[in-house]
Amino acid sequence: FNNDQKLDLAITKSGTNEIVILFGFGNEIFLLGKSYSTNINSVPYKLAITDLNNGKKLDILDTNFGYDYEYFGGMTTYSTGQNSNPHSIAIADFNQDKQLDIVVANYGTSNIEIFIRFNNGTFDSMITYSTEINSAAYCVAVAYLNNDSFIDIVVTNSKTNNIMIFFGLGDGNFKIGVLISNCHNMR
Repeated sequence: FNNDQKLDLAITKSGTNEIVILFGFGNEIFLLGKSYSTNINSVPYKLAITDLNNGKKLDILDTNFGYDYEYFGGMTTYSTGQNSNPHSIAIADFNQDKQLDIVVANYGTSNIEIFIRFNNGTFDSMITYSTEINSAAYCVAVAYLNNDSFIDIVVTNSKTNNIMIFFGLGDGNFKIGVLISNCHNMR
């Protein structure tokens, strides 16, 4: 994060509502670098790190479990809906436009939301997919799963103890593909 070609760490501190950067020295030593407030009662939970705006610097994306929105980029906020309690986040190009898009797992509303990035850097488009009623979407990941060259989404649901796979169609849309049941203590 400080452009010294050494790996740094970014961590969430839910109790103090902040994101903390630890600067690495390349020798297993890290020192406190910067601290960023995510606002009172925001409860920062999961981070994703990427150069989202092609600015040649890493950006931090944060899900705030206590609020119903995320911070993207320079403290820009995007709503995930009332009582959504966003829990996990992942980044990929879902519509093959060479722009990184975002998927968020919402624990409170039992769904995933996909934010499609436009060329101007905004995320005006949001697509929502249910992960089953009262499933409590807990963790989201992205991968190529079915050899069709379109990115797919995997979601773990903590209250229904299952895994859902959404197969990408290459245009930002997905179809429900596989439901894996009886996965106890799913996180």
